[in-house]
Amino acid sequence: MSKEILIIAEQHDGVFRKVTFEAIAEARRLMAADGGAVSVLVMGSGIADTAGETARYGADTILVADDPGLADYNTLPYADVAAAVIAARKPAAVLTGATACGRDLAARLAARLDSAVAMDCIALGMEDGALVATRPMYGGKALAEVVLSGNAPIAAVRPNAMRAEAAAGAGKVETVTVSLGPAVTTILEKQMETGRVELTEADAVVSGGRGMGGADYSVIEALAQALGGAVGASRSAVDEGWR
Repeated sequence: MSKEILIIAEQHDGVFRKVTFEAIAEARRLMAADGGAVSVLVMGSGIADTAGETARYGADTILVADDPGLADYNTLPYADVAAAVIAARKPAAVLTGATACGRDLAARLAARLDSAVAMDCIALGMEDGALVATRPMYGGKALAEVVLSGNAPIAAVRPNAMRAEAAAGAGKVETVTVSLGPAVTTILEKQMETGRVELTEADAVVSGGRGMGGADYSVIEALAQALGGAVGASRSAVDEGWR
């Protein structure tokens, strides 16, 4: 097993999700003690020019898988490429974001590679060469510390739980040979909601709970817009159907 952590980056239309930079920075912190390397796998179409952005947060090696079949996230093609890279490099751990795409891919890879996986991690550490992940349980009422053993354990990190600190990496770019299997599903159309800051990407979140008394969140929305942030809601407000 190599002294390397592999981050599976997430980007949409050439724009990286913030959690990708957070995962890279966390991997750099974990590898600092023993001089290990940080590699980033970037999958997509036409992303060769933007992949280098990950070097600003500490990527030593940037693995670029550029293919029209990877233009939009699709479970099986992405899993084909990521599994081949993991099998070839044998990293000490694999990190990705605990997003809709990241959770889906992490579970698929864990099953395919027979690897341990932990979702929604808020802290990571290394003990005796094993990845240790802290994750919330029971709706955040308790924290579990789990040791992920075996080959290439996978951790999906919660967005905004770790700091994306800039740290110059070597940024050596390597091209990944893409070999995709037959497509099982096809994306026919995308409908993107624009004009609002996504909750997991926001630096500020204005949240309303039971005290709102109903579904009128106009005052919360106005404050969130003024702060350039996103609107959140408590579990009770969601249970009431207000948000």
